[in-house]
Amino acid sequence: MPLADRNETVLTGRLSLAAHPWLADHTIGECAIVPGTAFLELAQAAARHVGAAQVVDLSLEAPLPLPASGALQVQVTVGAPDACDQRSLTLHARADPPDGDPGPWTRHASGALGTQAPEPRSQNSADQPTAWPPAGATPDTVPDVYAELAERGYDYGPAFRNLTACWRRGQDRYVEVRLLAEQAVVAERCTIHPALLDAVLHPLAADATRGGTPTRSGSRSPGPASRCTPPARPNSAPASTPPARTPWP
Repeated sequence: MPLADRNETVLTGRLSLAAHPWLADHTIGECAIVPGTAFLELAQAAARHVGAAQVVDLSLEAPLPLPASGALQVQVTVGAPDACDQRSLTLHARADPPDGDPGPWTRHASGALGTQAPEPRSQNSADQPTAWPPAGATPDTVPDVYAELAERGYDYGPAFRNLTACWRRGQDRYVEVRLLAEQAVVAERCTIHPALLDAVLHPLAADATRGGTPTRSGSRSPGPASRCTPPARPNSAPASTPPARTPWP
């Protein structure tokens, strides 16, 4: 909805386990948590709606638990272009229980959209491996990754267990991911299915959580780092990841 008195746009929606049952497979500390990659997908949808070319920056500020019943009201606000031709973005949510009044609004993410399209990335760039698996990379066992995460309270169900292979070389991680066929319909509506992108981060999450145990609120849940421009609608892809960064403290 474009606002009448200023060059801003507010997009509204709802999230619930009834409408999006695959989100129940992203559980941290016995609580279903909206993955950070879903925030990125919402930001990408907002960018498309206002004609922006990319999500320049996205910072996750607070975890978003999903209620067992009822839904969440979601608002994504896109500001007017600034002097750098970027548009601010904020994402708020509040509980919308089946009985009772909605709860207070909480800001869960903020960032910026850019009007300039990113430069195309060369397949021959220096950070792209020339062989697959990359030379000198040591394989990790995928079941061990998920077992380690489960010990720390990260309970990924089938919809999010899309990691099929992973390797490490120094601080770099290399992964292969493949989305379940049952999620194809959801994937068609996404830039990249949040569960697929989330799987790319699972080896990094295992590394990042070795220093402690996540809380019930999921305050250490992994999410996308800043300056995100995902590729369009892959169902499976090998991916190279940079050294681990934890976007939530």
